[in-house]
Amino acid sequence: RDGNGKVITPTEGLDLTMDFDRIPYLQHNPDGIRFGNAAQLTHYELSTQDIQAGEMLSVTLYWDNIRRNDLVAKVALLSPAQHLFAVSQTIAISEKPVTANRIQYVLPIPASTMRGIYFPSVQVYSSEGEIKPINTRGEMLGTTYLLPVRINGKVLASGNEPILQTFGERIALSEAQTVQHL
Repeated sequence: RDGNGKVITPTEGLDLTMDFDRIPYLQHNPDGIRFGNAAQLTHYELSTQDIQAGEMLSVTLYWDNIRRNDLVAKVALLSPAQHLFAVSQTIAISEKPVTANRIQYVLPIPASTMRGIYFPSVQVYSSEGEIKPINTRGEMLGTTYLLPVRINGKVLASGNEPILQTFGERIALSEAQTVQHL
């Protein structure tokens, strides 16, 4: 319940964030997260914490103390492996200028997304580059992650796929893709 006795659902009025560099667990930030002296993320909303692959996830960020007119916020949905194993797996991404106190980002979840837990992240950029988040003591934080989202994959293995590699008795790699980035 908030200060007025209103029951807060798990998807609105959220101030829970984490970063894997300094504070690798969800914690409340009642004063918000400052991105340098450029802007302050006060709280956010998620359209859901449990979504089907192929659907849209809406992330609404609430800003205060916006002090620059060249800010862009990037909201991305990432695999936990992004930080833990340096494996780049961005599921969806949306970028918008930070020009209002309330900005909604829509992340289209590909139908081929595997079932699992994914983390929405928030990064802020100016014309000079990324602006790192800082805590109330002025200490620099890593990438800001929001409440995790569970994606229920629509694509399930039938068991008849060719197996490229097995990993123990329960895991089999049935498809692989390479992409060259120049």
